[in-house]
Amino acid sequence: PTSNELKFVFSAARINPTEEQPLYAMVTFLGGGDDPELSFWAKYGALLTRTILFSLAIASLTGLIIWAGFTRRVNLAAASVRRYKTGTNGVKIEDNSHDELSHVAHAFNEMVDRVNGMMDELVLKEKSRGELVATVSHELQTPLTVIQGNIETLVLHQDQIDAETMRHKLRTIHNQIKHLSNLIGDLATISILDTGQMKISTEPFLLSELAESTIEEFEKFLGEKHLTVVRQFQQPPEPVEADPIRIRQVLRNLLSNAIKFTPEQGTITLATRVTALTIEFSISDTGIGIPEHETKHIFTSFYRSQKSNTQKVKGTGLGLAICRKILKLHESELSVQSTEGAGATFSFGLRRYTSTN
Repeated sequence: PTSNELKFVFSAARINPTEEQPLYAMVTFLGGGDDPELSFWAKYGALLTRTILFSLAIASLTGLIIWAGFTRRVNLAAASVRRYKTGTNGVKIEDNSHDELSHVAHAFNEMVDRVNGMMDELVLKEKSRGELVATVSHELQTPLTVIQGNIETLVLHQDQIDAETMRHKLRTIHNQIKHLSNLIGDLATISILDTGQMKISTEPFLLSELAESTIEEFEKFLGEKHLTVVRQFQQPPEPVEADPIRIRQVLRNLLSNAIKFTPEQGTITLATRVTALTIEFSISDTGIGIPEHETKHIFTSFYRSQKSNTQKVKGTGLGLAICRKILKLHESELSVQSTEGAGATFSFGLRRYTSTN
């Protein structure tokens, strides 16, 4: 039998002819119906194929774009490296991405900054070295010329020179030799400080006592100008933890400057003040003061204030530079407050000594 509606054929046969209740076996053959699998591919196969091909095309295009961009960035980075190798300054790899190549670019830029900084420092040091040689030559030439001139006068005209003139010239020679000695000593000190070879050996001591002994060293010069020294040391005194030899050098330079720049019958005040962690020391004078625009330069080696040049004050121009460098070794800072024509105050702090130091 067949079914036109279902479009398939079947055959049935009784399999228990002897039984009252018949049983049949039926076999059905698919005829004109649709195969489910063939029907799915017929409907969706072309769409899936087009989708897969389109996806592959998009992926390939995206990969090409990414590769082209990456290659371009690599080429730019390589070009920057080549320019830097030729000595071009200010070379940087401009890359604002956040991938591995951007990390390489960032590392390269940091390296360039460090190298450029080192080169600038070397150029500055070379310039400073040249300026130092020129300045030292000038500083040495002046006293040597004075010494030579006075000695020649004494040698060539000793028969015509009276005793007072001879004493004056010998005193001039002596002062210039002292100036040379101070200059050479300061040059040696600043050289040791600049090369980092100076070591400090700290121990507890009373800053007020060290200041007193320094004042005693300058009693002759204080007396010559009739200067008054005022002491404002906080009582009871407390010890500091520092290198007494180097701090004495600082006090000598500061007191020497105060004496040089303070007119006769002026006043120099030394004071200490205790804070929570430090003991602050200050030295003030009633001298010529420092113009405001010069205060940022006075700690530079060989810098001489216009006021000192006008007043013909002798000095090497290294004292304050040495003081600042020594105090930096003590993790301290030398500061200045000054009003032109009304004196100056230099101050610094040293760590207080405690039993746990």
